[in-house]
Amino acid sequence: MRIKYFLPCLFLLFSLFSCSDSEPRVIASTAYVVIDYPDEESLPSQRLCVFVETSSDVHRAQSLEIKNRETNFQWKCDKPVIFSNDRRQWAGCTEFVGPYNTEIPSGFYDIKYVDAQDRSFDSSISISYSKDFLSITAPNVISSVKGRYKEQIAVYTNENTLCYFGDIKEAWKDEKKIFTVNNQAEYFRKCIMLSGTSLICMLPAKTKAQVENQKAEE
Repeated sequence: MRIKYFLPCLFLLFSLFSCSDSEPRVIASTAYVVIDYPDEESLPSQRLCVFVETSSDVHRAQSLEIKNRETNFQWKCDKPVIFSNDRRQWAGCTEFVGPYNTEIPSGFYDIKYVDAQDRSFDSSISISYSKDFLSITAPNVISSVKGRYKEQIAVYTNENTLCYFGDIKEAWKDEKKIFTVNNQAEYFRKCIMLSGTSLICMLPAKTKAQVENQKAEE
């Protein structure tokens, strides 16, 4: 599981949907195209993250399938990752990539969620995003945004465990203070979420050592 993609997306999801009911069915589904910038010079990779919220026991999730209606591209995840809190539960996959490195198609997708009792629940989603972000490098992301966006931050330990995800605090204009969130914090990534689209841009990681060196050079 790529926790660095999965958890930030889920924290966002919890702010978008209402509480589930008791009927065993898929009650919400969503997806995001994550465009990942590994460094300041390289072009990004992309992946599709898909989640379903179900009111049946998510720990009995068996598989998740998704199909693009126009291209017939189809993905199947036989071991969905799961996430839950006191009221809500999700199953999903963050590893869907285009066949032969093709771009993730926009448009409508059909989703099939299957539980351990072989019960199948269908839903659908619509994905839209600008493919222009696939041909630019990280320093040009903000200037390429058309419309509104939200900038958030994900902070991780040296074991890639997420220790904070959310708004960038005012005090963190001094990036050195980001690492006071957790004494094990080792690096952070800024996440650009474009309003009205299915796109999340993850900017390159910035480590504690890089921030300290930058401060020393100023």
